[in-house]
Amino acid sequence: MCKLSLFILLLIQVPASARVWVNQWSLKNSYIAGETATLYCNITSDQEKIIFCRMKWVIKDQGDLLKAESYKHRVNMSSTNTAASMTWRNLTLKDTMPTCIAQCHIDGVFQNTYGNGGTLHIFDDINQMTTLAPKEFKKENDLPWLNYIFISINILIFFVATVICASYFRTQMKRN
Repeated sequence: MCKLSLFILLLIQVPASARVWVNQWSLKNSYIAGETATLYCNITSDQEKIIFCRMKWVIKDQGDLLKAESYKHRVNMSSTNTAASMTWRNLTLKDTMPTCIAQCHIDGVFQNTYGNGGTLHIFDDINQMTTLAPKEFKKENDLPWLNYIFISINILIFFVATVICASYFRTQMKRN
């Protein structure tokens, strides 16, 4: 009985752990053409060791924003090892939300980790923005609370298995 409980405990693992993800956001999602937007991103992990990161912003079919001719005079980026911000001046109706990419050594392996891209709404004027703009979107959440639920379940199972084993051994000792 005790061996079975321990075996079951070993089989139950936290399925949502050991993840790496890039959070990407802006302070607002709707802008008027000509305004300036500031975008942010960072790389986060549950338990992996993240080092030597290079953060960059890309737009589909344009590549790296800092190297794209049509953007390089309107874009300014600053970054640390695991976070970046980008100021995008003089927004136009053709601009779309870029994707943040973190190029990092994660647990000793070089990996690209991509942000969600998000949405950037740009309007001609304030009247159009107030009538057509969608309500501010909820920031995408990677459900980190789910990890805590799985960890709590594992701890509960561990305690139950420990109590069962202790009771089993106590009855065996009384019989002898």
